[in-house]
Amino acid sequence: MSTSTTSRRLGVGWNLALACDLIVATEDASFSAPVVQRGLVPDGGAAWFLMRALGRPRAAELLLLGDRLTARSAAGLGLVNRLTPAGAALTEAIELAGGLARGAPDALVLTKTLLGAAMDSTFERYLETEWLSAAPDLLGPDAAEGRAAFVEKRPPDFRRGHL
Repeated sequence: MSTSTTSRRLGVGWNLALACDLIVATEDASFSAPVVQRGLVPDGGAAWFLMRALGRPRAAELLLLGDRLTARSAAGLGLVNRLTPAGAALTEAIELAGGLARGAPDALVLTKTLLGAAMDSTFERYLETEWLSAAPDLLGPDAAEGRAAFVEKRPPDFRRGHL
């Protein structure tokens, strides 16, 4: 998870944020990769992340021109998950992390695996990966606890390290 608590994320700082699953930014944050304007090529995975997130035309515009994105524009493009007022990004990120921590550890790990497979597989191969992930998940202790908590109308109490 990445938070933007300063007003600008440039170059590799932005690329590190793009590598995160969830990005929280303050409304006054901005993002850019002005490397070409400095005689350099994109680094830190910028082209890889932006191509996958935005497609070629928009990624090329950002990288070739070094355009700056406001946090609101980045959120509109799907590059930022949550916008907060100035000074509130860390608090929001901690709340998001708390939500993740309350989740089923096995399901979180398997979901991250499926997200990766969705980017790198054919649909048929992805469905195979999904099926292979679902079998241990459905039969595991996290799923049993989730079902029991639902029936008992209480929050689940997941334990770490089942996979």
